[in-house]
Amino acid sequence: MAHNLMTRNGSTAMFCTGDRDAAWHKLGQRTPNAVTWQEAMRLADLSWPVSKQVLFDSNGKPVSAWGIFREDDSAFLGAVGERYTPIQNKDAFEFVDVLMEATNGAHYDSAGALGNGERIWCSAKVPFDFEPVPGDKTETYLMFTTSHDGSASAVCKLTTVRVVCQNTLSQAIGSAGLSPCRGARMNSHTPGPWKTETYSSAEVRDGERIRSANNLVVVPEVWGASLAECEANYNLIAAAPELLAALVRITPLFAEAFDDLTDSDDSGEHEVVMLARSAIAKAGVK
Repeated sequence: MAHNLMTRNGSTAMFCTGDRDAAWHKLGQRTPNAVTWQEAMRLADLSWPVSKQVLFDSNGKPVSAWGIFREDDSAFLGAVGERYTPIQNKDAFEFVDVLMEATNGAHYDSAGALGNGERIWCSAKVPFDFEPVPGDKTETYLMFTTSHDGSASAVCKLTTVRVVCQNTLSQAIGSAGLSPCRGARMNSHTPGPWKTETYSSAEVRDGERIRSANNLVVVPEVWGASLAECEANYNLIAAAPELLAALVRITPLFAEAFDDLTDSDDSGEHEVVMLARSAIAKAGVK
């Protein structure tokens, strides 16, 4: 099956705009126009969360591997390591929504799931069409894909390939375009998400600290000039993993477009890219 599209309850987990012939396999759902991410998730059967659960051997003892399961029907999607953090389907769309606001008018053109749902994608039409040859219009898409089995990192990139199946997804990932926005190697720090919590001890009453998803205390104390300032510091630090991950993914999308600009440009895009790169380097991400 070259398209490798997921099928559940007699329905193919894929949609795209256009008529039945808009995709070569003629499967999935169609819409005449681009849709919102909520509609795209419904049309492409992506409205399901995943959970990470410990795996057991035949004797009922836990092993050093975790399984990713689709929560609506408990389908097993793949085995991953302890530090793997799944990206929920809705978060993929919400991430692209942030970029769509920046690109002034992109809309969801296709989305779907492959295999048993272990790989998903969404694609948005952006207003960056061009004509390499007069009369030969080439359309541009912002494509995001991630895996739920640890087989591939998250990728977000601009591409001229319209994704409707396994083959076209592979073409889009390997095609020319702005640098792929991949999940960076950030394994040296305690993985997020982090959260703030109130605690009390013999030395501290109603203290604040930050704890990670794997139950480690990341920051035991934060000092500030006032209680309000301490609380603000905690909230900022707790958001650091998500902020860093978003910055690493977004920056390459705009860097190539703005690299030729200088600090003398009134728009300030060059300064923003340089500031983002400086922050990423400061965090120790390579």
